[in-house]
Amino acid sequence: MSNYKNYFKETQDWETLEYDWGFVTYEICNDCVFIHHAYVDEKNRDNGVGKKLMFEIAKVAKEFDKPMLRCGIDTRSKNHNHNLLRYLHNGAKVWSLDHPFIYIYLTLDDVYKNSKYRDLKWD
Repeated sequence: MSNYKNYFKETQDWETLEYDWGFVTYEICNDCVFIHHAYVDEKNRDNGVGKKLMFEIAKVAKEFDKPMLRCGIDTRSKNHNHNLLRYLHNGAKVWSLDHPFIYIYLTLDDVYKNSKYRDLKWD
């Protein structure tokens, strides 16, 4: 377990999925899995790795019987427009606006039925 993973578990009680190419921090909530951070390293972007990361976190949601993934995009962050458009392009929907955050969600049905996810090959 990395120090980063230990830090978020110890300070926030968040879980982390961690790979050589990226990570996601999340917590299990009453009605969803809430994603706090998602990151794919620069050399692995734009080749489906982000979709793989979403598919992996969707498997966690399914394991805990949660019907959706939620996250907030901070409009003050670098590249927030690009990130929001990428999520929306892959089936996410806007849940609420609470300046400076845009909250979005993606149902597990959307993940498993969407060919952008379904056609991915997993190790």
